[in-house]
Amino acid sequence: MDSSIIAAFSAILGTTVGGLTTFATTFLTQRYAMRRDILAKDVANREQLYSEFLKEVGNLYFDSVNRTLDDTSQQASLMRMYSLVGRVRMISSEAVLTSAEKLAEDIIESYKRPPMSFQEFQQSWEASNPWHEFTKACRAERQSMLGRL
Repeated sequence: MDSSIIAAFSAILGTTVGGLTTFATTFLTQRYAMRRDILAKDVANREQLYSEFLKEVGNLYFDSVNRTLDDTSQQASLMRMYSLVGRVRMISSEAVLTSAEKLAEDIIESYKRPPMSFQEFQQSWEASNPWHEFTKACRAERQSMLGRL
């Protein structure tokens, strides 16, 4: 074989391999960056949802200390809470969903109790903190998601 053909073939092969390597590297880098951005946005979205849920539940729990379910002024807030539970159901892990549903049930139960004094409220809170399980599940889910980044 002629040495000029070998040199030309080597040059074409080298260019092809170099081009494919550059393409593969760029493709994988872009894919990883896009996946990381989507995951980071998902984590931020979940943090905002859980924050909204805790705020709504906190307001309802505080309100339930002195009121009952018969008070029509809080029915809209209860519907917002259940709406947030529905959003949690769409995007969250099973542990977070289960604890959010339990927290919503605890709110309904707290409205069924008779009005409490602040001391009774504090004792009830210390006996069973209804937020602990939810926040623990949220933290575990967040750490799992951040571990995939």
